[in-house]
Amino acid sequence: MNIPLKKTVLKVHPLFPALFLFSFFTGKQSVLFTLLALLLHESGHLLVLRLFHLQPSQISLTPFGGLIELPENGKNAFPAAFFTAAAGPLFSLLGFILSPYLFKWQILSFSSAFSFMHANLLLLLFNLLPVLPLDGGRMLQAILSRFFRRKPVSNALLILGNVIALSLIGLSVYGAVQGQYQFAPAFAGLYVLYGCGMENRCSAYHYYTNLISRRSRPLAHPLPVQQLAVSAKTPLENMLPRLKANHYHQFSVLHDDGMALLGSLNEAEYCALLMENSFLTFADALHHINKQRSK
Repeated sequence: MNIPLKKTVLKVHPLFPALFLFSFFTGKQSVLFTLLALLLHESGHLLVLRLFHLQPSQISLTPFGGLIELPENGKNAFPAAFFTAAAGPLFSLLGFILSPYLFKWQILSFSSAFSFMHANLLLLLFNLLPVLPLDGGRMLQAILSRFFRRKPVSNALLILGNVIALSLIGLSVYGAVQGQYQFAPAFAGLYVLYGCGMENRCSAYHYYTNLISRRSRPLAHPLPVQQLAVSAKTPLENMLPRLKANHYHQFSVLHDDGMALLGSLNEAEYCALLMENSFLTFADALHHINKQRSK
């Protein structure tokens, strides 16, 4: 379910409101306070984005967590990215600290306060894992990107995320073999795998952001050209991880034997076709471009 909010699209997984209704009709307070803790966590991210005058392009709410696509912010990228990521765990920490007082002030019952405290603690510890797209990974990415190129840093964190996700799933499987059925690690691992996949697809968003910002400002120096030779069968989106910030890209499309040159695409043509259908192969792209050029 997509809900447009000015320049932001709010994507709500159908299970998210379904779990609210399930909690309401069955009285399962643990489910309700887990969702409330999740909303508190995401509110921290959104508040800091507002402080930096940034507008997220998309917010996704799922039963397992939220994902916010952060905008690029030029020279202020480090403080915006770091503090936005840190705000989620900070708000979860505040929720954890506040929970006993909600019971003390008779706002919540003991069981409700305990459920809220437990949910905030789990969110805090889980999101501090140093992997993308979790907040710990976002903070580490922001720090390391000041000293190394962003793309290798992101790729390393995504690999680490997949390793940790598979380890968590393996932990649940091992426990089940031993007769101890603990599904929480498996659910956490599946969410990390899902988030890593989403993060990888978001590389297109970062590329478009860089391209738009580059075209909207005067260039003080000539851009270096990145020449890329690619097989005709390669999908357009597969080349996104190889694109470099502040470079102009030219694509030489080769026959399957890697010898014959079938044609070439410039960056504008590649970008237009990628937005139209990212699953197009370079052979399809050449066919489209040749038809346009012949008109």
